Amino acid sequence: MKEIVLETSTDSPFLALIENDRILYYTPLPSGPPLSKHLGVKVEELTKAFPPPYSRIILGVGPGSYTGTRVGAAIAQALCIGWSIPLCAAPSPFAFAPDTDNWTVIIDARAGGFYIQQKGDAPKKISLEQIEQLKGQILVSPHAALIRARLPDFTIEQAEPNALRLAAASSPVILEQLELFYF
Repeated sequence: MKEIVLETSTDSPFLALIENDRILYYTPLPSGPPLSKHLGVKVEELTKAFPPPYSRIILGVGPGSYTGTRVGAAIAQALCIGWSIPLCAAPSPFAFAPDTDNWTVIIDARAGGFYIQQKGDAPKKISLEQIEQLKGQILVSPHAALIRARLPDFTIEQAEPNALRLAAASSPVILEQLELFYF
């Protein structure tokens, strides 16, 4: 069955449709204020190109932008209710995780510090002082240039979003109990 994947909390938001571990539709979305204006239009384009039924919606739940996370969650929840399909969620850093066993995704927390996620762990916020514990590791980020500017002594690789990785990390949630992570 077809599954919609929606990630709106990071600086690399996207909308995708997957089926049998294949990406059938993928479109990057604008980040920041234009996201609210374009998301509904892009969802409509997807549903016209690949009509329902869908088996589930997979949502990246942050950490990330407060507004982006909330807009994505509102759309995902409304569609799940309207189509009577389950909502599944995964921490957004999974969309940027490399295809290796040892990884750390780092996202700028803007208000101070960083959000990191390492394989097998939940995302967490760490301070600039705590980042030293990651020295020597290769870090990946959806906005590597920004992180490199803040951490010039670290190796930061640019990570592109991957809808299949986010889907693989997702698990079902109860709509009323959806937990979001934002800064």
